[in-house]
Amino acid sequence: MKITTSPTRLVAALAVAGLVAAACGSDDGADGADDTVTTAATTAAAPSAAAASVTEPIDEEVLESGATVRRFEADPLTIHTFTNPISGFANTTTVFESESVLVIVDTHFSTELAADFRAYADALDKPIDRVLITHEHPDHVGGIPEVFGDVPTYSSSGVIAAVADAGITITDTLEPGDVEIDGVTYRFDVVEDAEAPEQVVITLPDQKVVAIGDLVYSDVHAVMTPEFDNWIRLLDDIGSTDVELVIPGHGDPGDAGIIDEMVEYLDAARSAYAETDDADAFAAAMVEAFPDRPGANLLEFGTGNLFPKADA
Repeated sequence: MKITTSPTRLVAALAVAGLVAAACGSDDGADGADDTVTTAATTAAAPSAAAASVTEPIDEEVLESGATVRRFEADPLTIHTFTNPISGFANTTTVFESESVLVIVDTHFSTELAADFRAYADALDKPIDRVLITHEHPDHVGGIPEVFGDVPTYSSSGVIAAVADAGITITDTLEPGDVEIDGVTYRFDVVEDAEAPEQVVITLPDQKVVAIGDLVYSDVHAVMTPEFDNWIRLLDDIGSTDVELVIPGHGDPGDAGIIDEMVEYLDAARSAYAETDDADAFAAAMVEAFPDRPGANLLEFGTGNLFPKADA
């Protein structure tokens, strides 16, 4: 069964949630995180020793907005991941910095968060070659016209059509396959029927890095669809490849183990879905199974996909 979540409905739901989060913060907030979106100025920096592998950040810092930036070395790239606190849905966006240009993955939720991310990217003092959009959900396309309207944006044809329905224009169609940008090979795969109807997975095969989008929520609760079997199959396929650094759509980057953790989460969700008949019971079962994962409100955004059950 193919899920065709209405982007307009999800835009509205996330917009309301985003406004509430911006105004009030979140009960699930990270310890000590400042939920106020301001500028990209640094409030704390903690450089570490040189990384032993691509999976270990060379340093990280917390910005005034509460976002955490981690930097990884993956010759010839520096990879910058930019993760909001849980009050900003723990969205993770990415800058791939090569010798001459930047390639950006996703743009965050609100215009303000996107502007914070853009300010960080601009401070690297290299031109943005393009912005790659993984999927249609509004927490990954916010600020495209207002903040990134001066650079080319790319995604799959299905994602482009979906965000067009919500009034957002992505300028260029991304085709599956390999593309070289500034001497770095990027591999694009388009997958269907998982967390979103269509999603782009971005692999840098030479660096053993994958920007996996919302196929993985790293140590936070997830927006659900009933496509558990296909979603797990996709993760198993990616996890069987030679990948070291996994950059999720939500939460902190990690090694391939975060793929296994997401499979475990989805397996539990599949069981909970089979045993429950309404959204509240399903969400309660997932919170009970994973009490240490923040962001339980993210489960609410997927309940329209789950209930009422199609076979009810």
